[in-house]
Amino acid sequence: MESIYKTIKRELVNDAQFKDIDQAQMEIFKYIETY
Repeated sequence: MESIYKTIKRELVNDAQFKDIDQAQMEIFKYIETY
């Protein structure tokens, strides 16, 4: 399970600038759904 968190952090979160927590949650949810 830790590898998915590492992948999300590397591919999505590190370079992202989200407007708010809701946008961040939605982007992470969409990423996981297509993983």
